[in-house]
Amino acid sequence: PPDHAHAPGLTARAMIGADRSVRSVTARLGYDAEKFGISALFQTVSNAFGIEDAEQQTIGGEVLFKASPEWNVKAGYYMADPDKDWDDDEFSQLAFGIGA
Repeated sequence: PPDHAHAPGLTARAMIGADRSVRSVTARLGYDAEKFGISALFQTVSNAFGIEDAEQQTIGGEVLFKASPEWNVKAGYYMADPDKDWDDDEFSQLAFGIGA
């Protein structure tokens, strides 16, 4: 179902990874209204992919405009750093879409 299929309002979720070899924390905060929605994400992972001392962080957000009951316009921007202490390996992604 589309992102706006649930009732309007504030949502918050936090998860802590259960795998002992991989430690992760994810937090997502969002607000959904009648004509728009907005959300933000933060995630940090230690021992990523089971590799000792491999760390990464991701941060980003999305906005959604509900143009009609059938059509949405959505944009998102995310940044990631595969190892929190490297200066030249970060990457980012900007996405834009129109759809049902």
